[in-house]
Amino acid sequence: MKTRCLIFILLASQQLVVAQNAINKELRNPNYIQKFNGDVQYSKKIEIRKKAFKNPYFELDSTTIACSEVKTFQSDDGFFINLKNSYPGQRSDTEFAQRSIEGKINAFTHTSIRTAYMPSNGVDGMPNFVPTQSKSVYYTKGTSRLKTATLYHLKRDLSDHSIAFNYLSKYENAKEKRMITYIVSGLAAVIGILSASEKTGESSESFNMETGRFETVEKTTLKPYNLAIGLGGFVTFVVTSIRGSKEKGKFAEEAILLYNE
Repeated sequence: MKTRCLIFILLASQQLVVAQNAINKELRNPNYIQKFNGDVQYSKKIEIRKKAFKNPYFELDSTTIACSEVKTFQSDDGFFINLKNSYPGQRSDTEFAQRSIEGKINAFTHTSIRTAYMPSNGVDGMPNFVPTQSKSVYYTKGTSRLKTATLYHLKRDLSDHSIAFNYLSKYENAKEKRMITYIVSGLAAVIGILSASEKTGESSESFNMETGRFETVEKTTLKPYNLAIGLGGFVTFVVTSIRGSKEKGKFAEEAILLYNE
């Protein structure tokens, strides 16, 4: 009996030492990486390395880990989650979103920069490539999987909070009105600009350098009223597009903040 008690005390003491060592290690290195298999590794240094012809990987104090193996990680920059299992539609297993809101619902943001090709050529004869930045918002509620913060998903998951749900409903109504403005202004821009010139019925002769001969050119006159409608529609179209881009994702974070209050 005494022997069994002694063995039990020794085992309990050993477990306490292991637990204490783990706590001390965590206190020394608050940064960590959690793999999809559940393994956790603490490290003071956690940096993502991206090199040509190699898959992205994490560089830790004493080892490296492939990004595709990492579910979440905490670094000096914040807490991040892998977008691999985001719903709907899976993303690359080497992309991570940073937690922007912590609470009953956690919000994560991912900013990507892509290069858009402009069809017109630059002054030097080379094509124009313009960097564009887009922000995506994701969230988790409780232990549920990571979801894209769409209006549809949020209205379902935030339906148990009247203030947050009403906010989403108001945003949905404003979005519908903005879409109508977007369509009408786009049509006004196209129709106004296309009808801004009108043939007068007169013509003139002009020499075409490419063909080497005179050609008949019909005269046109500018219709200021139509041009004004077209330009007004174009400006409204651009302003509506910019406003919609700025509000994209912002409504999700504001609704989540209301829910977490």
